[in-house]
Amino acid sequence: MTEAVPHPIVRPTTSALLDEIENSTAAELVLAVRYHTAPPGPTFIPSLDDILLDARPHPGGSALQRGDLIEVVGPSGSGKTAFLIFTLMTTLLPASVSVRGTRVELGGRGSTAIFIHPNTHASIVPRLRAVMASHLRSLAPALTAAGVAATISASLARLTVVRVRPRWSNWALALARVLAGLDGAPALLVLDGLVDGYWPERWAEENSRRRDRARAPGVRGTEDVGFRDVWDALVRVRKELGAVVFVSVQGLWPAKTPPFFTPHVAGFPDSFAESGAGAGGPPAPWPTTAQMTLPGRRRPLQMPAETTLGDALRARAPAHYHAYEGIARVPGGRGAAGDLAGARWAFDMGADGLYPGYSEVV
Repeated sequence: MTEAVPHPIVRPTTSALLDEIENSTAAELVLAVRYHTAPPGPTFIPSLDDILLDARPHPGGSALQRGDLIEVVGPSGSGKTAFLIFTLMTTLLPASVSVRGTRVELGGRGSTAIFIHPNTHASIVPRLRAVMASHLRSLAPALTAAGVAATISASLARLTVVRVRPRWSNWALALARVLAGLDGAPALLVLDGLVDGYWPERWAEENSRRRDRARAPGVRGTEDVGFRDVWDALVRVRKELGAVVFVSVQGLWPAKTPPFFTPHVAGFPDSFAESGAGAGGPPAPWPTTAQMTLPGRRRPLQMPAETTLGDALRARAPAHYHAYEGIARVPGGRGAAGDLAGARWAFDMGADGLYPGYSEVV
């Protein structure tokens, strides 16, 4: 993994700034300027970066863009958590570290991140710490154990982990904390398990309560806070702070066109829905900018006819790395990622997490 080439500063014209002032808030104006002058940079997964840049070219060559909302969908064991941990690692680690007077590139950003997850999920910090240690040892083998520990501690100090009860009111409070800046302005916001235990019937129930409140307005209780309130807060985070947001969603029901999944979150603004995902209300502003479907481990259907029994047994033996694949879809994007079929990208996974750029894209 290599550090991204510094992005050239592209200054918007005065007329463009005036257009923004006429139609936007001051926060949106600042975000519009930062879109050009301080883009987030790459994902550090080469095959995925190429797809995103082809789908939506950026003047600074940044695969990720401020205010992005990237939905990560897949079944259990498909690599969702490993992908999120890799994204957190590259956000938190510094760009380089000094080893015996020499700068060693780490491919990090040295930025801040907030990770919000239900209290029913295990903590990711031990796994994130282990992935960071493995990354440092592979790129800077001469770095002492104390140096590894110090680099990891400094990086984790830029991470805020928020555990919430799996209720919309708790998610809304967590996002209100982010908007209030109590933990600083994050470059990255990760919501893991946002829609655990949510299904269309709950969306219908929420809309029914909303109609009742409209007939009898008054003070709202915690039971009145629903998914739409959480979504509105999430839009504000993207719009006002310019944070890149990743949301993981469990793939429960396969779609009619494999390997995708039928959205089980009514009201979620999925631009690639086959039968009206997001039904039950008008499309929310600032919808998802990209969807990453992770089908899971890549497995060949059968071995070649010339394969011997010994070769077959060795192939079944546990390998240090396993090839996984993802499918990127960018609503309104150019190239293959803008189509319903999406564009495929690849990564490897091992005991120490995700390894970008090893497997070939198929």
